[in-house]
Amino acid sequence: MLSLGIYDKPTLRRTIEDIIYRLRIGCPWRDLPVDFGKWNAVYKRFNAWSLQEILMGIFKALVVEPDLE
Repeated sequence: MLSLGIYDKPTLRRTIEDIIYRLRIGCPWRDLPVDFGKWNAVYKRFNAWSLQEILMGIFKALVVEPDLE
């Protein structure tokens, strides 16, 4: 289990998937599919996590322990 100082909540995985989708596709934040929820919420979380270097910790952990399922 990852321990990066992020509290666990039901939407955590979805938020990470949304951020990864946006980084992979390269679309503007406002163009995230509506299925992801409010683009602004994803954007704010991305900025907060980037400033705290939480995203880098997540990416490093995913490289070490990839979910191959």
